[in-house]
Amino acid sequence: MPQVPAFLRLSCWGVLLLLSSPTFAAEFSGRVVGVIEGDDVLVLHDGLKEDVRLNGIDCPEKGQAYGERAKEFTTRLALRKTVRVLVQGADAFGRTLGKVVLPDGRILNHELVKAGLAWWFRQYAPENAEVARFEKEAREAKRGLWRDARPLPPWVFRKFKERKKGSGVFLARLCEVTDEDEPSHAEPRLICSLGLTHRGTMRPRE
Repeated sequence: MPQVPAFLRLSCWGVLLLLSSPTFAAEFSGRVVGVIEGDDVLVLHDGLKEDVRLNGIDCPEKGQAYGERAKEFTTRLALRKTVRVLVQGADAFGRTLGKVVLPDGRILNHELVKAGLAWWFRQYAPENAEVARFEKEAREAKRGLWRDARPLPPWVFRKFKERKKGSGVFLARLCEVTDEDEPSHAEPRLICSLGLTHRGTMRPRE
């Protein structure tokens, strides 16, 4: 197998690093034609639907408290609007990561956090001081999900969903700690927010 010249290998690595960098300056404009979740939209780009994941934030999941509200918020602000997408890379699922700039200049990522409908995604944007500040302000004002005493981060929700698939008995036992529909104890409350009653049976959430 022929070897690739060193300068070409270095050039390829440079392109990959540039594309994955949060400061990568590529952008495009397109009409929002779908809203998958609060932080995930479909934007027309060169005639194709491009899946854009809002960078630096994490909205509650489908089936989680405030998940539907986050989706409705994004739908109201962005659906059928022409937006600018400031591309900042791609995630493990192949979705475009970026900021979505609304027609009035506001950034959708920021508006969700300000409204208390998204978390600062610390794991993937640890240095995003602006989003951290918006989250702090929403938390102090008890907006949206911050009205709850112990809101469940979506990344924890996703882990509990995986556990539920493998061990429903474990989840049911945690939910049986109290007979209240909405347990006041932190750990059972987090489990029951997945849609389990205190007896471990499923019930629909928003």
